[in-house]
Amino acid sequence: MAVIIQLEWPGLTLDQFDEARRRIRWEEEPAKGSIVQAQGWDNGTFKAADIWESEEDWNNFLQNRILPAVAGLNIPGQPTTRVFDAYGLLIPGLRKSTGT
Repeated sequence: MAVIIQLEWPGLTLDQFDEARRRIRWEEEPAKGSIVQAQGWDNGTFKAADIWESEEDWNNFLQNRILPAVAGLNIPGQPTTRVFDAYGLLIPGLRKSTGT
């Protein structure tokens, strides 16, 4: 069953995010089990909402790609995540990443 991941990381800046994205290369090398990812900031706090095929796939991506890649970026604190089962999934009109 698909899962929804909600992640918050206060202190993560746009520049740090872009550097992490460059290092991790999730757009060029999508992670196993990743269905859709969306990121943004709310009052200075980084927030992401992802849908994954399983919590195991998400944890593998977090532990083996995200955390090692951001280790040297001096991001304060740690991300907090919530994981819950997806009841339904609809992505009408999805075209491409809008990030730089």
